[in-house]
Amino acid sequence: MFEKYRCLACYSDSCELFLRREGVPVQQNFLSLSHSRAVNVPRGDLCMCFCNECGFVFNAAFDQNLMVYDSDYNNTQESSEHFKAHLQTIKDKLVLENDLRNSTIAEIGCGKGFFLKMMVLDEGLNNRGFGFDPAYVGEEKLADGRLVFQKKYFDSSCAGFKADALLCRHVIEHVSNPVSFLSEIRNALAESRDCRLFFETPCVEWIFDNMVIWDFFYEHCSLFSPGSISRLFARAGFTLKKVEHVFSGQYLWLEAANSGVTNTEVISDRHISEKMQKFAAYEKSVLANWRALIHRVRKSGKLAVWGAGAKGVTFVNLLDRDCQLIDFVIDMNPDKHKRFVPGTGHRVTGYNELFDNDVKNVIVMNPNYIEEIRALLGNHAADLNLIIEPGEYNDNSDRYRASVTQG
Repeated sequence: MFEKYRCLACYSDSCELFLRREGVPVQQNFLSLSHSRAVNVPRGDLCMCFCNECGFVFNAAFDQNLMVYDSDYNNTQESSEHFKAHLQTIKDKLVLENDLRNSTIAEIGCGKGFFLKMMVLDEGLNNRGFGFDPAYVGEEKLADGRLVFQKKYFDSSCAGFKADALLCRHVIEHVSNPVSFLSEIRNALAESRDCRLFFETPCVEWIFDNMVIWDFFYEHCSLFSPGSISRLFARAGFTLKKVEHVFSGQYLWLEAANSGVTNTEVISDRHISEKMQKFAAYEKSVLANWRALIHRVRKSGKLAVWGAGAKGVTFVNLLDRDCQLIDFVIDMNPDKHKRFVPGTGHRVTGYNELFDNDVKNVIVMNPNYIEEIRALLGNHAADLNLIIEPGEYNDNSDRYRASVTQG
């Protein structure tokens, strides 16, 4: 029997707890230089709930006071050519489909500023920009002042500027009260009535469909389906223009306008509740099958995980908490090398170490990157089993064997 909680998006009492994990690391993207610090990170609980009224998914046990975002926070993915191609796709969407030229662009949660620089430093676009992020590292003014970064959170105190477009990529899932967050944005855009909004965030429906159990972690306290995010924006007073899937379905891309005219219709999520129920029913068996697989392949030699982002960090915390089965974690970002995974203390290194350590099996955390990984490994791929995360809950062992790469 599911427990009842109150929805943080529509305030309904018709919410069900479908996933509980205790004592998980509160942040996945702080990779420490100290093993001791890595294994003694702050921890919190996951109480993932589903709202039967609006479809919003949230962590009812989330404590914002445990979260710290500063210059040591590193969730950049630009070391991957595949991910940079995704960013180019988003840039093309903004420029070619939305004519985002000769414009002033604000970005909430700009990270290290990589994407905003793509939009502003391209001289042919003639854009200006300013980014907000407490974790930003680098020069605060670029291009003769056309691009300005502020090391701060975005809130209503940022009011008073005029923007033609507001970008917010992979931020709203970190916000425990999305209603208040969008209200702050509305207040800040009081002088930008014609501003267009562009949001990108993980799609919880994709997580349910693919049984990606490690896509539930503490930092992502708010997760959306197309229906739930469209309802949220309509409720906040924005005019919804588009919600679509990007990045092979893993992310949602939302376009809205600050016109003050709300939508009378929102996207329907007829089957999202059934998908949540199916996920809840099979989550433990998926975890058990992964454990069985790891013990089986471990017998043939050393085992590594590819991906020291949130997926990989959550995976090793779920399946090798004592750091006994998985030898190390691979990541393409050199800034993460020689650091340790929060919670477990797994060492993070580059992929060249695979060739020197008799590694036989590599679990690839995100199938979107499999072709890039094959290309990087070159002829060495023939000596490795690349194991892709399952998309189904049943007979996982056969799925794994089918996904093994032999060059």
